Amino acid sequence: MLYKPLHDLKSLTSFDSINISVVPLDETNEEIKKQTAELLLNRLCNSFDGITSDWVSSLFDGYTRRHTKDINAKYKLIFVALDGNGQVVGVAGATPKKGNPIKIMPLIASNISAFEALLIDIPFQLVPYGHKLYIHIDPNVNEVISLQRLGWKLDAAMPSAYHPDIITQQWSLNIGESTMRTMRIKQKYFDLIKSGKKTLEVRVGYESIKRIKVGERIQLGCHVSTQEVKVVEVRNYSNFEDMLANENWKLIVPDVKSKGEVLALLRQIYPKNKEVLGVIVLEFEKPSEN
Repeated sequence: MLYKPLHDLKSLTSFDSINISVVPLDETNEEIKKQTAELLLNRLCNSFDGITSDWVSSLFDGYTRRHTKDINAKYKLIFVALDGNGQVVGVAGATPKKGNPIKIMPLIASNISAFEALLIDIPFQLVPYGHKLYIHIDPNVNEVISLQRLGWKLDAAMPSAYHPDIITQQWSLNIGESTMRTMRIKQKYFDLIKSGKKTLEVRVGYESIKRIKVGERIQLGCHVSTQEVKVVEVRNYSNFEDMLANENWKLIVPDVKSKGEVLALLRQIYPKNKEVLGVIVLEFEKPSEN
């Protein structure tokens, strides 16, 4: 039996205060690589021995072999969590193994919002590579709460497995063809979608977003509940102004008073370097009144 404390209202509000994007590591961006290395070196060494510059270089080298998809080559998949300023606030490395399990190590984040974002976004992206994820981790209290709430299972406690003074924990999650894409969304927008007042969701053109298809079902998740929605239309634009000239802004952010407020809000979430990726509007099927 596991004791499951709940996040209080203050904690839940803090989740929504930070905009986090989870994307594959851009190995051509030296600044992002530098920040990723610094996060690993500064934080991971507290729980794992042997975290050195050479270890980080080996992790990056494995990432360059990802296109081979050769398990014997021990290739890596690396995802980073970026805040609204483009700063690296979380890192996860995945190694597919023989028999189709996938080891997630490292998994480290500088705040709980980034930690949850990695846990939520990664499973769907790893479906093509295996059927079960497992993490070796030394989680704090809030991270344990998040792991339990998001359906991960505690498998084992391993004293001194990676560090003489640390009890490393193994957590796992089964994934497969039925694993649904999960899209994180702020509580107030979640409620508006659930009520049918908001049927348009605007995102920038990350590769994972560009792969969303008409007819796909997506699980929307805030920090207290989830809601399944169906995508009925996908529309592409070059920028936010072009998008707002063609879309009903009241269906994007129903609780503001003008199109200008919507534009300002979107640019607060997505700075110029994100807007240039393109703008994607997802239209959701309106919930049944039944």
